[in-house]
Amino acid sequence: MIGKLTRHLQVSQEQISSNLTLKEHLPSQNKPNRVPAQTLNPQQDYFVKFESAEDKAQREANLEATLSRPIIFGFSKTYVRPQVTLSGLGTEQLNKSYQFGELTNEADIEDFLAQGDRLPPDQRHKFQHLKPTQELLELSKKLSDEDFAKFADIIVNMAEFNPKTGRFNNISEDLIDKFNSMSEETLSSTLHTMSHILEQGQAHDFSPYSSPAGIWDAKGQEDALLNRYDKDHHIFSRSFGMQERANLNRYANLILDNKLTDEQLLELNAHIDESDYETNVGIIDMAKTIKPYQQDSFFAMLSEVDKSNNQNVFTLVSKQLDWREHKHYLQTDSEEYVINHDALTSERERQDLYSNLLNAFDQVGLGWMNEVIEFTFDTPAKSQPAIWHELIKDLEETPEDFIRSDSIESWVNSNIDSLVHSFIEQQIKDMHKYNETLDMPFNLSGLNYVAIDKNEGDEYMSTSNVALNQ
Repeated sequence: MIGKLTRHLQVSQEQISSNLTLKEHLPSQNKPNRVPAQTLNPQQDYFVKFESAEDKAQREANLEATLSRPIIFGFSKTYVRPQVTLSGLGTEQLNKSYQFGELTNEADIEDFLAQGDRLPPDQRHKFQHLKPTQELLELSKKLSDEDFAKFADIIVNMAEFNPKTGRFNNISEDLIDKFNSMSEETLSSTLHTMSHILEQGQAHDFSPYSSPAGIWDAKGQEDALLNRYDKDHHIFSRSFGMQERANLNRYANLILDNKLTDEQLLELNAHIDESDYETNVGIIDMAKTIKPYQQDSFFAMLSEVDKSNNQNVFTLVSKQLDWREHKHYLQTDSEEYVINHDALTSERERQDLYSNLLNAFDQVGLGWMNEVIEFTFDTPAKSQPAIWHELIKDLEETPEDFIRSDSIESWVNSNIDSLVHSFIEQQIKDMHKYNETLDMPFNLSGLNYVAIDKNEGDEYMSTSNVALNQ
């Protein structure tokens, strides 16, 4: 392993005597001829790098292999080789020091490089994006080869885009510290779960829903009169693989929040392992968002839910975090389309929704909730918090109205239209307000909401259009 330190030797001169020449430090004649990569300047500190033809060929091959691998966003540099520094060159006080990330001890550096050699090439490339630290070395030595490879795949996906700051938040070092604090069983289970979540995200189809008929131009692209983007809506949130790893980042933040005991985390992991992508989005966000006193109800509901049903309560919840569910089409009376790219449902609104869902579970049970979901699943995602708020309020104030077998259907028929209408009214107000800020506003008279059919190709449900006088 020492060859890894000396093969790529970089010599740093901090002091140089006036009669020192580079020739005095060239290799002997019986060694391969090496040429300094930089010209000596006796007036400045300098780095001298010796490279043979074999080294150059290997470096070029490594560079080609590296360039063929995917770019890792959110990590500023790679750590491929340590730096060996010689100070006091040409004097009697020659000192040698090592630097590799935060590691400065030669034995630790060699140990760290040995850990990287355990990984397959793709995972080693990812691992090289992590700053060498004592914490990372400690964790690496704990893990089996299988878990170590999973860790490398996972950890480079720990940079999430924050639309409020316009920057990537990298939580990899926090996560390494958290992993080090886990028991062997919990750590192995957590890495398995995170690998499963990552694979689900990478395999999930995030294709946009079909657009309403008549909005396409000759190139098959949406040709809207006006697009409004909410201030909390950012294209980077759906670029650079952010969508694919959004659920992984939610899970990582959940375990960093320290809300769950080891037993609860192991139970949660078991449920995630048997659930599909949409269900897991709902499970993880609800676990992350609810208050500690609600955890008993959450885990009880989690155990009862039929996860094979693609319209279960957690799938309903997942719509709050699906960007496609927050893209809304509206049409003027001249049949021009405008599009409102709304923000995801806020954490506060999701907290209220989850509280009402758990309240319903405690009061009337999951079967009753499933009947409500059957009638309301296709309503706009952002109307769901209002629907469940009104439903639970009526259930608590007039429980006698929910005794009959058709009481839920009756409540839906009496209330859903007005609740969805309030949501649509807000969409139209948003578009008019944005339009008024333009230097040359468009004519948006007769603006109405177009509800697309998300299951039947490019057809849209004209019977669901709702118009408001604006």
